Amino acid sequence: MSVEDKARQVHTELERHPGTEQLRQEIKTVLVRPEHAPTLKNRLQEFATEHPKLAVLLQGLIDELNAAGI
Repeated sequence: MSVEDKARQVHTELERHPGTEQLRQEIKTVLVRPEHAPTLKNRLQEFATEHPKLAVLLQGLIDELNAAGI
């Protein structure tokens, strides 16, 4: 699965959860401006801690960003 595919998957899942608008926007931003990835990775880790049911999905996106060197 590509970074873009994983990001879309995470974005779609986050749409089901209130209060995730900013995080979803950050995901979109990183796809266009990868230099923002470190900030997004931190936010994903924080969000995963607060929402354990999404932790595996969010960690998958972090892993994909790391594998792509982003």
